[in-house]
Amino acid sequence: MPGRLRSTADVHARFHNHRKRCATMRMIRAALAAATLAATATCAVAQPVEAAGVRFDQSVQVGGKPLVLNGVGVRFRGIFKVAAIALYLAKKAETAEAALAQPGPKRIQMVMLRSVSPNDVGRVLSNGIEGNVTRQEFIAVLPGLARIGEVASQLKTMSHGDSIAIEWSPEGGGASFFVNGNRVAGPYGDYAAFTGFAKIWLGQNPMDKPLKEALLGRPSAAAGAVDVNPYHFR
Repeated sequence: MPGRLRSTADVHARFHNHRKRCATMRMIRAALAAATLAATATCAVAQPVEAAGVRFDQSVQVGGKPLVLNGVGVRFRGIFKVAAIALYLAKKAETAEAALAQPGPKRIQMVMLRSVSPNDVGRVLSNGIEGNVTRQEFIAVLPGLARIGEVASQLKTMSHGDSIAIEWSPEGGGASFFVNGNRVAGPYGDYAAFTGFAKIWLGQNPMDKPLKEALLGRPSAAAGAVDVNPYHFR
């Protein structure tokens, strides 16, 4: 009988240990699954958006404030891709009015996909301003655009990978213009300096309507704007 009792106790002990091991394994599997899901979610959020080979981060910092990628599109000249353009805002917007009216920092970035002469760059910006900006916006944006033209002329040509950007940062003093990541003009405290540039792409008479739709993140237009529609870079 004592031996039988010891055997029963041993069975209970083994069963108890087995349950503990199973519970531990379940906890380990759950922890691993949670870690995998978290890593997958982090990768999905951090994954850049690619347009015509240009990778745009889904979030950037302007004036110490986080911005999200609102939309991205590609400009064409005939069948040739010329520039990839991205719009960053503090929060998503589906209309130009909402995008420009929301407070806080903003950023527009244009990355060249082929070589363009400084004259072409100036012509693009000038044509985009016509019919889109108020007199106040024209006066406010003119110094920044002129400075971009000067820097582009010094480069002789805007080559593949060269970039032009404008940021609006209330904390940073206003609108600043950048060429290849270097500030070349600003900050200008008048918000019209930013809206004057933004309306080249987002105004009532934008450089191209499908591109405007893409920058505003409208799914019906975004796919075509990036890779399909051969709209012109004029």
